Amino acid sequence: MPEIKHQFTGGKMNKDLDERLVPNGEYRDAMNVQVATSEGSDVGTIQNILGNKFFGLKSFNMLDEAVVVGAVSDEKNDTMYYLVWAVGFNYILSWNGAKITPVFVDKISPPNASNVLKFTEDTVVTGINVIDGLLFWTDGVNEPRKINIQRCIEGTLNINTQTQLLNNSTGVFSQIKEKHITVIKKAPQIAPRMKLITSRDISKIYAAVIEISTVDDGTSSFVTHQGLTPFNFSSFSSEEGENEFRIKIDNGLDQNGVEVPLVPSGSGAVAAGLTGIVEPGIGIVPQLVGKAVVFQAYDDSGNPPGLPLTDYVIKGFIHKAPSNSGLYDELIIKITSVDGFPDVATGTSNLKYVMDFYDESEKLFEFKYPRFSYRYKFEDGEYSPFAPFTQVAFSPGSFDYHPRKGYNIGMTNRLTEVSLMDIVTNQTPEDVVSIDILFKDDASPSVYVVDTIRPDDYSDGVALNMWNTLLEANARCFGTRFFYNKRSNK
Repeated sequence: MPEIKHQFTGGKMNKDLDERLVPNGEYRDAMNVQVATSEGSDVGTIQNILGNKFFGLKSFNMLDEAVVVGAVSDEKNDTMYYLVWAVGFNYILSWNGAKITPVFVDKISPPNASNVLKFTEDTVVTGINVIDGLLFWTDGVNEPRKINIQRCIEGTLNINTQTQLLNNSTGVFSQIKEKHITVIKKAPQIAPRMKLITSRDISKIYAAVIEISTVDDGTSSFVTHQGLTPFNFSSFSSEEGENEFRIKIDNGLDQNGVEVPLVPSGSGAVAAGLTGIVEPGIGIVPQLVGKAVVFQAYDDSGNPPGLPLTDYVIKGFIHKAPSNSGLYDELIIKITSVDGFPDVATGTSNLKYVMDFYDESEKLFEFKYPRFSYRYKFEDGEYSPFAPFTQVAFSPGSFDYHPRKGYNIGMTNRLTEVSLMDIVTNQTPEDVVSIDILFKDDASPSVYVVDTIRPDDYSDGVALNMWNTLLEANARCFGTRFFYNKRSNK
């Protein structure tokens, strides 16, 4: 006699009709069964569900007082997870039908108690789930918790040994703490410290002082050149053939506007001091040939203009640095543009000018007010909130207001580099796998990641990578530094 199968392809329980009237594909009632959804010949048939099976924990030497306070099934991997409270220990165990595996072991009794999981025998954990290899739970008392199942198994030696924290990026293998399993990650509490770097070192002198005179009395800084010995700028222009002169440098101007002598009496050599332009004992170095320079006169009260010069009347470049018996204390300048020559004040015979380097490079933050911060990335892909942002990184130039321009053109940001300190420290959490360096312009709400530092970044085996370099610097108490400029992240 052929076998007759009643198919329940509709997969619907219909209790509204008498069992004799239930259409094919539906069923009236069922207990402990499921409708097969396989692609085989038995699709749509009702099959018995396997019942529960008792298993004990005697193999783990647990006492009878052990209590399962929570359980969840991972149907995708056919695994059950049990949260167990026992005398002296808390456990998270997995069972796949064949064996029990300790996922997390937490000692709760002294000595060396950790009490990370904080299970209690009279509190049942009902909020529990498994998502992509992560086990989440909350007991309504403590912060929501989360562990990486596989990494905790790798960090668990046996049922009697506390689970260790494992960070594959840093190689850290240390005792796990409660902060490592909380869902909410703590943000960095301290803003990075900054060192603002401009193109000029305040300990060096970059400006020279020259003099012109109304008459040829030998008091000017001009030196005979191409058969001519001028004593002011009146005979020069930007036209070829009329745009070259030679000057001797005797004095410099520091950042406070104070004149300092650069040539010791009778030495004939430019002394140490003008170190932005010259080298001690050598004088003006030939390597400066081609650098742009600008000139501006002292005002009517005899005060020098602010440095660095942003408002100037003459612009040119160093054409030559002729040697005088092997010493470079003179310059040959070629003029490229002229915007008039200030007159010598009535009743005086001389007028001083400042010659300053002109920085033609683009300033990264010239019209910006930048702030910096950082954030942590953790092993399982979480990010911490931002650390506090720094104060505005702003280094202005000297006051330079002219009615014709209508604003203070010296109030632009002259930063060329920012040194951020205390990004990677000995207090950086052990489960951090990278740190993002953050930037925002004070005028915008947007925050940008400008670089990411990782402990497992490439190292050639000789020099440390950036992470370990910063960590070592912090350990030496010199401060950790992250340099960011417009040309490179280094």
